[in-house]
Amino acid sequence: RRLGVAPLGIIEDPRWIEDSLARELSRAQRSVSPLTLVLCQLDARLSLTDVLRQVFIRACQTSLRRYDYAGRVAKDKFILLLPDCYADAGQGIVHRILAHIYAATVSLPSVRWRINIGIACFPFDGETLADLVQAAYGDLEQGYRSATVASLRGADNRLQEVESHAASLSGFRS
Repeated sequence: RRLGVAPLGIIEDPRWIEDSLARELSRAQRSVSPLTLVLCQLDARLSLTDVLRQVFIRACQTSLRRYDYAGRVAKDKFILLLPDCYADAGQGIVHRILAHIYAATVSLPSVRWRINIGIACFPFDGETLADLVQAAYGDLEQGYRSATVASLRGADNRLQEVESHAASLSGFRS
């Protein structure tokens, strides 16, 4: 197990996250390939934050590709790093994560949560790490991409459809 990796596979070492971002951005620049950065901020009633956090982590484990990175940058703020992935494919992966979260929480009575999402893609939203992080934070703060229980009604019925769509967009490596 790597230093800074939580038991569920989410990286919690800020230095490792920063180094991974820099390394993947450098690789994307050299190979002229896309790199998508996703920021996720969890928001739930205080009594449910731990539950939502664990469900989010498990959803990332089942939804991310084997070469993607997931890191925790604050108590309820996570970063996803998706190499060789355009923003639309990144949104497909995020939708798959949200569908898993919805399916895991739909049976819990009166669960209310919200996940705000910010997405930035190299080279379209910036060419430096600072540009990408700033663009993703700007997207997150505007709240254009957010999910709530109410907005995901029926996601459990569409989970297979979402997974198929995300797989077709993300170009999974074999």
